[in-house]
Amino acid sequence: MALRLATTFAHRLTHPRLGLHLAILAVALSLPALWIGLQLDDHTFRFVLLSDGEGGITPFRVFTLLRGDPEFNRELIDLGHLPWWTEGHFRIAFFRYFTVLTMWLDYRLWPESPLLMHAHSLLWFAILTVSVVIFYRQLFGPTVVAGLAALLYTLDDARAVPVIWLANRNALTAAVFGVLCLWAHDRWRRGAWKPGAVLGPLLLALALASAEMGLGTIAYLAAHALFLDPDSPARRVAALVPHGVVLTIWAVAYRVLGYGVEGSALYVDPVGSPLTYLRTLPSRAAIELLGQWSPIPADAGSFLSEDAQRVLLVVAAIGIAILALALAPLLRRDAMARFWGVGMVLSLSPITATFPSNRLLMFVGLGGMGLLAQFLVGVFQSAEWLPRSRARRACFPGLAWALVATHGVIGPLGLAFGTVSTRLIGESEKAAVATVPDDPEIAGQDLVIVNAPDYLIYVVHIPALKYHAGKPYAPRMRALAPTPVPLSVARIDERTLDIRMDGGLFAGPLSWLFRDRRNPLRAGDRIELADLTVTVLDAGPESQVLAARFEFGVPLEDASLRWVPRDDGGYIPFTPPPVGRAVELPAARGVTDQFR
Repeated sequence: MALRLATTFAHRLTHPRLGLHLAILAVALSLPALWIGLQLDDHTFRFVLLSDGEGGITPFRVFTLLRGDPEFNRELIDLGHLPWWTEGHFRIAFFRYFTVLTMWLDYRLWPESPLLMHAHSLLWFAILTVSVVIFYRQLFGPTVVAGLAALLYTLDDARAVPVIWLANRNALTAAVFGVLCLWAHDRWRRGAWKPGAVLGPLLLALALASAEMGLGTIAYLAAHALFLDPDSPARRVAALVPHGVVLTIWAVAYRVLGYGVEGSALYVDPVGSPLTYLRTLPSRAAIELLGQWSPIPADAGSFLSEDAQRVLLVVAAIGIAILALALAPLLRRDAMARFWGVGMVLSLSPITATFPSNRLLMFVGLGGMGLLAQFLVGVFQSAEWLPRSRARRACFPGLAWALVATHGVIGPLGLAFGTVSTRLIGESEKAAVATVPDDPEIAGQDLVIVNAPDYLIYVVHIPALKYHAGKPYAPRMRALAPTPVPLSVARIDERTLDIRMDGGLFAGPLSWLFRDRRNPLRAGDRIELADLTVTVLDAGPESQVLAARFEFGVPLEDASLRWVPRDDGGYIPFTPPPVGRAVELPAARGVTDQFR
């Protein structure tokens, strides 16, 4: 019975129409995405993509709103679209114009149908699936190894968020063009297919125009030249020159036109801050590899507490060491395995510029699954590369079955139920925003949010959500202490509050998005906003803000202010304490704190 199942499985993996069959399966597992609607950044993207150019905001500025313009940033901070601690030169601008074009088409063809927008993303997922099958078969031939690698890559849970979340479609488009670029290059170099010499660089350009993640393509081009290209070393290098020209043009345009990240601790610019990037690279790379090879998602490196993160790094180091020892015999004997392994490791470089997440593993997974398929087939078929020592050899089946369980069972289940985690965060945001006042009076008031679990998830999208729901919203927001820790709120005078944060302003996993640790706030620092001055009263170790004073331009009871704190049920009305008195507020908990 087992033999018959294995034979049938092998036959399916070598079927001529595997790409079509696998695409249908992958889309079927992802169908719940059709009904997930808009989540998180999708709301802001919708606002921008439907804009008519007012205020200089055009649809193609979806990924480039924050270009480091101090005046524009100051306006956003005053309005509450950025938190009060944001640096003036804060910049997050990404070169993703091909992806923006696909989103622009959505909002021109079916602007009121998120279902059709998600169907569009599923189409890209299907194209990626077919592309991956073609590429693996190009390198392995129509073998079980090629089919297994394609199956494991496509059905991995790391594909879930890019497929489900419209704002992350850029990962799909970058992967499609990157994989096709590698396929064209290999056909040219090993199959003498001359169109590949031109098509490869063009596809690389589209990958880079889709997302910075497209840089992962370069990792595999380099690995291909090292291990697979049959020509002389000089000709191998010469074959990469057209790709190098494309990369150079992209890199120069990227810097000259002001793209990149500045003023954030979660994003690191490898060119602008090379030392910071190199310092964070090992730990972030280790967590990403853990997410690629184990059931533990790389996202845990962002949402766990700091103590738990240290434990996670130890687990990652041990796991990587075990994996390296197990793969070493295969890597020594097989050039193809070295191609996959080196490509996988090199493709970590661009994604370690930001915080770890499984959704970043599009290119890492390409090499990871190629290597994994070779390893599994080799173990179960007793390949020659297996060690001769009985003791060492006996360990391989157990590891192989653990990897089968991880990537053959847990991975597909994660893809099928990936909507749950994305919806969990998105619906938590929507539920919180639904409790924000939206009576007619709010349109003429400042919304003062005393506390919140997180600024990015629970504050930023309030105006967009209210606007798209057709409800009034405050033209200006003041989020005082959006951090998931207990607060002591003391009234100093008729216009002033002191807030002490037991755990600090930056206790949440995403709080450092808006400020660089290298430019910390210190006791005595003042931030002047319209009708509000914030003074840092106490700053602790690791750049934490422990207490701050908030001086308003009007008495705190003024009708122009609408006060709300956060409790477990959402935002509720709040009355500032009398002068000389203080109130204690429990920690504002959000969905991310459940993971912590």
